[in-house]
Order: sequence, then structure tokens, then C-alpha cells
Amino acid sequence: MTRAKLDIGVERDFESLFGEHSHAVVSYSLFRGKNASDFVQDVQSFSNIDEARYSKWYEAYFGAELPYEFSYRIGLMDATNDFIAPTYGDSFINASMGFSPTILGLSTFPTPKLGLFVTKKMPQWTLKIASYSDAEDRLSFSDSFQILEVEIPYGTESSIRLGTWHHTGLETRAGDVRSTSDFYAVLDHAISASLNGFVQFGNANTHFNEIKTHWSIGLNYKGLFYEDDFSGAMVSKVDVYGASSETAIELYTNITISDNVGLKPGLIYIHNIAGDGALGNATIVNLRLSISF
Repeated sequence: MTRAKLDIGVERDFESLFGEHSHAVVSYSLFRGKNASDFVQDVQSFSNIDEARYSKWYEAYFGAELPYEFSYRIGLMDATNDFIAPTYGDSFINASMGFSPTILGLSTFPTPKLGLFVTKKMPQWTLKIASYSDAEDRLSFSDSFQILEVEIPYGTESSIRLGTWHHTGLETRAGDVRSTSDFYAVLDHAISASLNGFVQFGNANTHFNEIKTHWSIGLNYKGLFYEDDFSGAMVSKVDVYGASSETAIELYTNITISDNVGLKPGLIYIHNIAGDGALGNATIVNLRLSISF
């Protein structure tokens, strides 16, 4: 099964007009192919580029720094650039490494929505707060999603992040619409210059979500096959309401062909698909080609 995703973006600074680090970003995205998870029926979406065919403006926002270590951005934004996603999980293709599937209504792939993001840097930690639309038209706040995260850095390129989120209007299993809130945690730890890893946890209310809890753990090592390229292994497990659990195991290695071209062969094993024993298990061999300009 072959799929392709193209992202085109432009960034421009406005420091002469609005001060230091002020900038604007506009990007367009398109996807061609089928959603492989529709075929596999896994609940964690083993490929983070898969979706129904689309062509759309992806992000469009303006950001700037303010006095007293404040900064902000406003516009169409992918929230996983600022919240939730493990830093050392970004090389894995499983969508759960982008954000925990316990979190519902997040402004992210495939349709980032209008939002306001504010951050305040403290001497020992950083506070991040945002509110995003979750309406059909991407711009209305008739339905909205709020999130707060505290990031505590430590050591060398390591951090603990604790977050909570609130959704103003989600449909329950019973069919009524109510608000809901929950929490998540992410640990990113650099063990050495060549070895790093992460641990991730998310919790959800089963009145709204078929997934009760999610946790994952992963490691990346540089130099296993190629001197400057990382390889990695991770395990991600979700407990499914009314069923058992689904566990995804992923192995990958990066192969840098040039400054602009890379290959990522990977092996994915999904145990007990969707927590349903009748669906069995799946073994997936994946090869991802990335070209950047």
C-alpha cells in the first residue's frame, strides 16, 4: 500500500515591525493514498501520515515575544508542536508518539484549528497555555479545547512535562454532549549524546473515549548501523473500553542518503488489534522516503 504526503511552507520574520522573534508561518498540505489503519483496524494509527485523501491549508499563524519572558502565537496551529508530543518520539511513525490517543479534540493533523498559544518562561520551568477551536469550520469557538502544560527541564536536553486539558463539548457514548477534562505526562531523557528515550502516559474518561489509558516507552540510539543516524525501538499500549488492550511495537532505523533525502525502514508488530481477539495480530513492514528542500 503506497501513500504520499506533501507539505509546503513559508516563514517570514517581522522583527523590524513587531520586535524580536516576531514571525509568520503559512503552510499547505496534501495527502494521496489510503488510510492503512482502515485496513489494519488498529486504534493507535500505526502511521502518522495516514488519513482520508485531502488538500488543504495546514497552518497559518503569527507569533512574537513579549516583555517579561512571555511569548504568543495566534492562528491555525498544530498543537503538537508545543504540547504533548515526546521530543524523543518524533522519529517513530506510530501516531501515538505525536500525541496520546486518550486526548480528544486536539488541534493537530490532519486539520489544525484557530487558537491562541501563550507561554511564560520561569527560571526553572516553563508554563504553556492555549485555547483552540474544535468546530467544524476550524474558526469558531462554539466548541473549544483548552490545554495547560508545565515543562521542567533538567540535566542535558531532558525534561518532565505535566499537562491537563479540557474540552467544552464532546458527544458521550449515550449521545449527549458534555464537557470533559483529563491529564497526561511525558518524560524525555537524554542518557548520552548517542542514547535518549521517552516515557508517555495519558488517561481518558470512557464515557467519551474507547481508550481508557495509554502508555508508551521508547529508546533511540545513534550509530547502531550508520555513524550519524539514529535507530530506535518503542512499545505503546492502550487499554480499550469493553475489550482488552492493544500493544504496538515498532523498530526503525534512519538512513541518510544526502542532506535532503532520507530513508526510514521499519518493522511494526501490533498485538491484539483494537483489543479484540477476533482481529488477531498484524506485522507491518514500512519504508518511508523523505525529501526536503
